[in-house]
Amino acid sequence: MSEATENHTITNIGAGIAKAVMNSNPITGFVQTIYDEYASRQWQQRREKWEEVFEEKLKDIQNDVDFLKINSIPNFAQILANATQGAMSDIEEDKVGLYANTVINSIKNENIDNTKTHIFLNILRELSYLHLQVLKEIQSFVPSSSFEMNQFEISDPKSSLLKQINQKFNNNSLIPIIIKNLFEKNLIEVERNIEMEIRGKVRKEEYLPQSLSPLGEEFLQFIAEQEK
Repeated sequence: MSEATENHTITNIGAGIAKAVMNSNPITGFVQTIYDEYASRQWQQRREKWEEVFEEKLKDIQNDVDFLKINSIPNFAQILANATQGAMSDIEEDKVGLYANTVINSIKNENIDNTKTHIFLNILRELSYLHLQVLKEIQSFVPSSSFEMNQFEISDPKSSLLKQINQKFNNNSLIPIIIKNLFEKNLIEVERNIEMEIRGKVRKEEYLPQSLSPLGEEFLQFIAEQEK
């Protein structure tokens, strides 16, 4: 028997032993059950949800779009695959429709920058649904005015927007982190309040959201359901 054949035989024997041990191990059996009966079932349910939502959105635009032009969209297959993977793996089902919107918008605007499309899809995957809600709250913000003490006062947008966001989301402790995340992804404009300690160490850093950045406006448009 050659060395190669011998090694192959040993490998097969080892695999057989390993399988027998796995079948006799209750923990391993439990893990296998999780994958077979729960994970695969939920994966199938998510796939069906994605296909259902995507199909409905395609039906909505079938009279307005020439689907033959899909062939002319650069890397459309990759865009669809990226969106599908995101919709399938994202833990938040509320975002499934947003992934479908990105594909629909790519079909309706075949000239959209290819690199930007994939960057936006990756940003969508990285942001939670709460991130997106805060982003839309910033987009829709209009500084309010009030009449007090016989004087017309314009509310300071530097703090009133943050106050409005905190009120809208019940002072969720994640809001400061979310605003910082949005700023770091260049989706919003902020004013940074920094308190310094001795030797230049930052004691407190606060991000006051001001408005969407141009990139943030593009991103929200990219994931939005366009008017029919």
